[in-house]
Amino acid sequence: MIGEYRYFLNVCDKLGMSCPYDNSTRFASVCQTKTKNSSDAHVIGRYDQSVLRYVDRELTLTMRGGDKCHSRYPRTTVIQFKCNNTAGNYGKGTPIFYREEHCIYFFDWETKYACLDHPIDQVCRADYKGHRYDLSPLVRTSGKNWQVLDGGTEGKRLRLFYINVCSDILPAGSAKMCKSDSSVCLIDEIGPHSLGRYRTSPTFDPSTNTVQLTYTDGDVCSQNKRKQSIITLICNPGDLDSSPIFLRQSPDECIFEFEWHTAAACVLAKKWGTNCQIMDEELGVNFDLNRLKKATSYYNITYGNFDYNINVCGEIKGSKCDSNGRNTPQPGVCQIKHGGSPSEAYNAGQVNTNVTYFDGIIKLTYKNGDAVENSKPSVSRETQIAFECDRKAGIGSPSFIPNNITGVLEFEWKTEYACPNIPVECSVTANGKQYDLSSLSRKASQGSWTIVDDANPQRKEQLSDIDANLGEVTSGPTVQTEGHLMLQYHTVKPYCNDNGAMKNFTTTINFVCKKGDLTSGPARPLKIGTCAYSFLWETEAACPIEQTETSSVNCEIKDRNSDYTFNLSPLRKNGDTDYYDVDGPNSRKFRLNICGGISSSNCDQIESANSSMCESLKNGSKPAITKYGHEELKYSDDGRVSLTYYGSYDSQGNKNEVVILFLCRQNVQFGVPKFRRLVEHTYNFDFETSLVCRPQPVDCVVEDQKGTMYDLSPLAKAPINWDVLDTRQGHTDLKYYINVCRPINLIAGSTCPGGPVGGCQVSTKGSAYNLGYIQSKPVVSGIGALTLVYTNGDLCHKGKPTQAHRSTRINFFCSKEEHSPTFEEETPTCEYIFNWQTPAACPIQRITGNNCQVTDPIYNYRFDLSSLRKATADYKVPFGEYVYQINVCGPLVNGISDCKGTGACQTKPLDTNFNFNAGKSTSTLVYDAGEITLTYDSGKPCHQNKFNRSTVITFLCDQSKSGKDGPTYINETSDCIYQFEWPTKLACPPFKVEDCSVTNSKGEQFDLTSLASTTNNLEYIDSLAKKKYIFNVCRSLVHKKKQTCPFNAAACIIDLNDHNATTRYHNIGEVNDHQVVYESRLQLHYVNGEPCNAGKEKTSTRIILECDKTAIDTRPSGHFMVGQCEHHFVWASRAACPLGSEGTDTQNSGNCTAQNPATGYKFDLSSLTIKSPWYKLDDREGHSYTLNVCGKVTGTDCTGSDNLAVCQVENQGEKRKFKGGNANSQLHYNDGILFLNYAGGDKCHQGKFERSSIINFICSESAGRGHPEYIAEEDDCTYQFYWYTNLACEEKVKCSIDVNDTYSIDLSPLIKQSGHHMAITTSTSASGVPRGSTFYINVCRPLNPVYGSLCPPGSSACMTVPGQKPQGLGKIHSPPSVDTSGRITLVYDNGSPCKSQSSKNVSTKIIFNCKKGLSQGTPVLEQVTDDCQYVFQWDTSVVCRDDDSSTAGADCVYTDKATHAVYNLTELRAHSSGAHTITRNGLQYIVNVCGSTGYGNKGCEASSICRVNGSTGFGYGKTSNSVFVKTEETLKLIYTDDHGCNGKKSQGIISFRCEKDIYPGEPKALFVGPCETVFEWKTRAVCPSVADQCVMSYNGHEYDLRILSNQMSSWQLKDSSGNSYWINICQGIHNSPNSDKCYPMSSSCIKTSSGEITSLGLITTQTMHMDSDGKTLLVEYTNGSVCSGNNKPARTVIKFICGKTIGGPVFVSRQVVTEKDGMIQDPRSGGAFNLTSIRGSQYNTRDNKFTISLDGDAKGCALNSVICDLENKKSLVTSTDATYHAEDDILEAWYKSDEDCNRDNSKKYKVIIRFQCNEDNESPIYERESMNCVKVFSWDTIAGCSQPMVVIPQPALPVGEATSNHNGGPSNKGKTIATIVSVFLAAILICILLIVFHKKERRDAVVDRLRRLVSRSGYSSLPQSDLEAIGDNEEEDDLLSHITASDLNLRGSIQTDNDEVNILSQDSSRNIQSYHDDSDEELLA
Repeated sequence: MIGEYRYFLNVCDKLGMSCPYDNSTRFASVCQTKTKNSSDAHVIGRYDQSVLRYVDRELTLTMRGGDKCHSRYPRTTVIQFKCNNTAGNYGKGTPIFYREEHCIYFFDWETKYACLDHPIDQVCRADYKGHRYDLSPLVRTSGKNWQVLDGGTEGKRLRLFYINVCSDILPAGSAKMCKSDSSVCLIDEIGPHSLGRYRTSPTFDPSTNTVQLTYTDGDVCSQNKRKQSIITLICNPGDLDSSPIFLRQSPDECIFEFEWHTAAACVLAKKWGTNCQIMDEELGVNFDLNRLKKATSYYNITYGNFDYNINVCGEIKGSKCDSNGRNTPQPGVCQIKHGGSPSEAYNAGQVNTNVTYFDGIIKLTYKNGDAVENSKPSVSRETQIAFECDRKAGIGSPSFIPNNITGVLEFEWKTEYACPNIPVECSVTANGKQYDLSSLSRKASQGSWTIVDDANPQRKEQLSDIDANLGEVTSGPTVQTEGHLMLQYHTVKPYCNDNGAMKNFTTTINFVCKKGDLTSGPARPLKIGTCAYSFLWETEAACPIEQTETSSVNCEIKDRNSDYTFNLSPLRKNGDTDYYDVDGPNSRKFRLNICGGISSSNCDQIESANSSMCESLKNGSKPAITKYGHEELKYSDDGRVSLTYYGSYDSQGNKNEVVILFLCRQNVQFGVPKFRRLVEHTYNFDFETSLVCRPQPVDCVVEDQKGTMYDLSPLAKAPINWDVLDTRQGHTDLKYYINVCRPINLIAGSTCPGGPVGGCQVSTKGSAYNLGYIQSKPVVSGIGALTLVYTNGDLCHKGKPTQAHRSTRINFFCSKEEHSPTFEEETPTCEYIFNWQTPAACPIQRITGNNCQVTDPIYNYRFDLSSLRKATADYKVPFGEYVYQINVCGPLVNGISDCKGTGACQTKPLDTNFNFNAGKSTSTLVYDAGEITLTYDSGKPCHQNKFNRSTVITFLCDQSKSGKDGPTYINETSDCIYQFEWPTKLACPPFKVEDCSVTNSKGEQFDLTSLASTTNNLEYIDSLAKKKYIFNVCRSLVHKKKQTCPFNAAACIIDLNDHNATTRYHNIGEVNDHQVVYESRLQLHYVNGEPCNAGKEKTSTRIILECDKTAIDTRPSGHFMVGQCEHHFVWASRAACPLGSEGTDTQNSGNCTAQNPATGYKFDLSSLTIKSPWYKLDDREGHSYTLNVCGKVTGTDCTGSDNLAVCQVENQGEKRKFKGGNANSQLHYNDGILFLNYAGGDKCHQGKFERSSIINFICSESAGRGHPEYIAEEDDCTYQFYWYTNLACEEKVKCSIDVNDTYSIDLSPLIKQSGHHMAITTSTSASGVPRGSTFYINVCRPLNPVYGSLCPPGSSACMTVPGQKPQGLGKIHSPPSVDTSGRITLVYDNGSPCKSQSSKNVSTKIIFNCKKGLSQGTPVLEQVTDDCQYVFQWDTSVVCRDDDSSTAGADCVYTDKATHAVYNLTELRAHSSGAHTITRNGLQYIVNVCGSTGYGNKGCEASSICRVNGSTGFGYGKTSNSVFVKTEETLKLIYTDDHGCNGKKSQGIISFRCEKDIYPGEPKALFVGPCETVFEWKTRAVCPSVADQCVMSYNGHEYDLRILSNQMSSWQLKDSSGNSYWINICQGIHNSPNSDKCYPMSSSCIKTSSGEITSLGLITTQTMHMDSDGKTLLVEYTNGSVCSGNNKPARTVIKFICGKTIGGPVFVSRQVVTEKDGMIQDPRSGGAFNLTSIRGSQYNTRDNKFTISLDGDAKGCALNSVICDLENKKSLVTSTDATYHAEDDILEAWYKSDEDCNRDNSKKYKVIIRFQCNEDNESPIYERESMNCVKVFSWDTIAGCSQPMVVIPQPALPVGEATSNHNGGPSNKGKTIATIVSVFLAAILICILLIVFHKKERRDAVVDRLRRLVSRSGYSSLPQSDLEAIGDNEEEDDLLSHITASDLNLRGSIQTDNDEVNILSQDSSRNIQSYHDDSDEELLA
């Protein structure tokens, strides 16, 4: 009995008593009666509607179906059973009434029958005064445990705690070591410790409003106690992901305390939701039942005599309730008598979308249905649906629950959509570091993360914490490497259709640590498989947590993991109204201030202090609640900012608190507080504001209330900023740098801070101030004005009343013309205001047009596409298994089924029932900046009704196509948008085409037609001037997106600084009938452009074309102006060569390949060559033909030829046989047609002719490989065949890309015209590919033939594996692109079938990264994805931006910032006798680069370019006023003089172009005029002196020669005859003896003893390949100087031979040896080195640049310096720890440096000291710095001599040889362990320089041996046979056997064996010529 009520109940059976009547107790189990009136009773639960559940270790019996209560809900009883083995009543216990809420009666019942055998038998809940706290969401039943990292104290290591809630530790990961019954486990260096077991339920502590969970009975601790853990759980609404935090432990280590901020510690409450959605922000879960709603159908179940049609949150459509005649609207449930008519159908409840949620049950009620028949009073039908969580049920279905309540239908629905998101731990620990991603988790009210498509900023994608289509998170993040975390999502059900197989979606997010990037969202996803996506998310949340202190000073608080300080002071209210009015519960009203007090006139004071919050009562009083001055500003672990005010204690010891939680909202500039709740004495408020948003780049696209869009993103700059001058008097020293929506870029020479700073103020006096961080998006006012605010910058007016943080306000105003921002004013609180008139502030306008017409808003031209509509049929576009049915601007003609009346339909030919509506028809066209689109939307739903299918057709201007062929399928997006492109001239404005040929006076014909395009324009960007030039050839420009120039223009300027579409395009020349001219040079001349020079002239363009048969994919460049109105460009092209000249018609190589001379594209038809059965066809005239392609046919009826290509046979009559031609593989290309010509067949026409056959291969994309077709026989017995094949189609792929319309990146330097790039693999990537794999790559072109490998034709990348068929890795189909992170990428697709997924084809993705330096780099395989995409990373200078301008200066040296190449043009400088003179128009023009032309020419004294007329000269610009300008491939030297030409500017330009075969070259005049002159100078002096490849991969091994390259000098050798050699590897010679003869591009040079200097090869010709033996690496250089002996160019061959001891890189890794007490022993030889003799002292290098102290006492630098850089006062090496390598008599010490490498800041220097044996201690020598950041020192010292000395016996002499010296021991100077030789041979007569680097055991002593042993008086010629043998031999043994003592001018002889070789002279003590090879140190690396 409880109060006035008494309860009777039974369990799982009837009650056995009246309640109050017998007829009501049939199923009653629980009855409620009044104590004073037992007849007043209600059934509150029935056993026939009871459900017993055991969830989260809680046993609950729910009995529904009781009598209705006042809310019309049936009464329900819930009994919660708790385990109690000692319960009374013989263990049964007794039920205790708990509470009643909303007609639900709760009982607790402790009984032994609720106990499990398992010792843990408590529920995971706490109850207090009717409130329930449920910790079950924190219980882990699978996956990982909760982890806590303790940073440890001084002297202790890190400790790791594992925790589970109300359960045992899971045996996962390291927790497997823990005791199985532990609930808290500690793992430290000793091992695992149990810190307690779960024995009691959680409890609630009302004094702290926290939940306590205590674990006891852990391991034994001091004094026989047991360890226990106390976990205090604190309510943190919305957070189920955060981990617990370790607080402290007792001194005896028996009690461990933890604190846990979690939503599970918040009180449970009933939640209401609208629109069928519920968000429980306290618990952090959300539900959405809309996913169960059916749009056009319903759910149907049958129970008893009735059918029930049900919909969820939506109206039933198409049921019998629609016509039952009762007119009750909007049925949500329709009850129909089984098999009945509409009159027997009843609306059982009208649709309702309000739902309730409590204790895991979501309830949806439909009321006000049709009336129940004969009910008195009348009762309307209603339906109650209870949704319960069942993760395995999927959508689930309703189940009918019978009851006796009149008119009430009850259903139970188990579904996964009623399940909350599974909480996962967002923190993880690895390698002693803790990570926490919880700051990235967002509530529903905060919005999802937005991913912007860079290609279409208006299109965004949402990333929510849970996405039903792409997966749910089920486990926490994992640490891949430091700063790299991975989180995976999986769908519960297999929704993804992967080629018929249903699979689960998987989404992977890779979080990468990026300091300072505080809350950027993820990049666009990469689809890595049909059912898998991958995101990259760079964020500071992925960085290890750093424990830093935070403070709250002046309403500021610092982020614990960054230096960013949140400043809330702008929220402080001041003045008369120094408070916010906030509405509270029950009409209460509060006054509140932020970081400030409220004056006593507005709120009462408290304890003589102003209040921070008070309540405004109706009687006018304003009692204070909390006071100001005792506040606390906090920054939580998960990145939340909160402010807490405290009141004073009342008489009962209670104290009021006010907690304000600040929530980030980028679109709210300041915001206002909102009351959330009152708990006990704590008032909780939320404050949404952008001031707590972490700074980041923001979306520049905003929308006003009317839906008008604005986009300021065109104003975002990179890599420069907008700069604004301060126009105020007295402030002219100030300049402002600002950017829009993006951080400012680096400002050279200033101290402006980095990070997400939006503006900076810089003074000429040296100061710089942060003007605010980027935190909020632009805001648009109601009148269309846009404002962008940056806040929280540096402090100003420090210590004054006006102290404030600097901020920036930019006001944007719509303007048709672009203006720069202007400074407006500075407010007293340091807000800097700027105004900006710009077209970017105008609303985005997209023009629409009806009736299949749309008008261009700039030129008012109307595009009409209506003629493309078919009246009697539809267009059909096949792709894969589908055929898309499409028509234009109207419905389909033949649409059937679901596709009737639609504009597009997706069908399957093999499934006649598959007809999906792909979009409703419309005739509305959209014109957007030159692009016309037609969109059919609102098609059939897809992806579980999340999206609707739609079709987007983009009409492209193609001046050559009518469009009648229809569209081409492009792609299907993830949201079911089918994309098509439709090329047609109807999308072009009027265009003009004129003749494109000319004949010069010599009769040479030129035709530029091949350069014209009907679909694209040529582009050239001048990034310095911010202008883009676009061209077409002999025809109007193609009208396309963002290229809408005037219609007749053939050349146009796009002003990239002008964003107004009506003013940014400038016509600089139109098509005309005399546009191709030959005036000493071939030129394109476009005239009649827009007016210029104040309307006096028309702009024109002149393009000077030069014949270049090697040019590929070139375009006009080298822009210069002549006068004010004529633009000049230079263009090197194959098409500029005379017709019929060599190389312009056909390029064939005899291997069934041919090359298009205009584009360089190589066709390969070798795959059509077959080996029977042969190709056979009939001519339908009685003849049959048998033929082959590029090969012969055998076994035919034609006899008498073993080289037969075509056999002709008569089918009737005599059946004669004739040979139709001999086989050959000479494929020809002529005017776009490929053909084979088989000549030499049998005679015909009485022997007058020979039969021949011509096979013409014609491009057809749809023909596949195709087949031959007979066409005709000509009179001369030539048989013509046509063969349509896709192998004859040329992929004209552009190999350049414009980056953000600011500069161009051209990948064409990486195109290989012969040979290929070879990719290397890393240890990580190699694990995913077969052993021995080799990768061949070309860029933007198919591979050239790979010798010995049959890579699939047309492949741009190929993988070969020994013993397997080569695999094509994809073909080039699309140009390079820029990914979301700004990297240049190139994708090859449609490769060979994927072996792991047969339904897919292999593809390749190459990611190019800018790496400044000379090298073009090498592709490196990074990974092979699950969907067979090979991903390569390619670090190269080619993608570095190379536009630059710098002063030439007196030294005339230009340094390329992108490649670090140095071009010294003083090499081209001439003296008075050698100045270059060019005669034009009777005048002489004198050019002297970097020098003066004033030798005897008056007026030329100060000029490098001068025009001479008689004795008078005119200088074009001053030598002292010259600059270098680098744009793409051209280096310009520009001389100017502002007053040099009658008061006007005079200018002289020399445009240098790289030409490898020309040196020094000479200038040629491109234009000469009165005030301007332009010369072009082709020379290799401006070619980069570096090899394009210095790394090679072969048979699974990587060979890297970069360590042999010398960055500053060259290898210098001298032979005994006095000849000196300079050699470098992978880059050109440095410090050559004569740059005119041994120029920087030389790889090797010789200076003979007579002083003659000769180049032996160019570095740009370097080739690397493995010899046929598979062991010898050959590097060859050609194109050296011409030899006098045979008039051939010299070449150099370097032969690298690997040792036998390991199979890896070229050179064997040496064995590491250890030092002990200064002694180092070589374990291989037993010898020892003693370094004690050189310890304890300091040694300066010979050049006095470095000091070395092996003990770390080098003077001149900081302490502990081993090597001190005396010039820079820096310690190069600080640690005495060295790695030693000992081999023979060479000892090396390897050190690691902390200094950054100057050439590559990502690397640190390495240092090698090489000790060499010398009994006389000499000073160490600094040798060099290699290309890969290794500094090498050599040191001749007695410490480098190995002891004890090992005497090597004299080897046996060859038979028949005599020697006069039998001394076989080592030289008397060095003590060697073994004697090894490296042979250097120079055969100058045949001009081959051959260097053999031997295997390790034979090369190390080369320097020492040849210094002491070899001396010759002259050259010794080797026989040609010996030289050939040298190239063929596999081992040195064979090589040296060909070399005799006489060959080397030695008096001794040579003996070889398997281990060592000695070369002995007659007198080993002779004075030997100096020999120094400083490459050995790095050869051993």
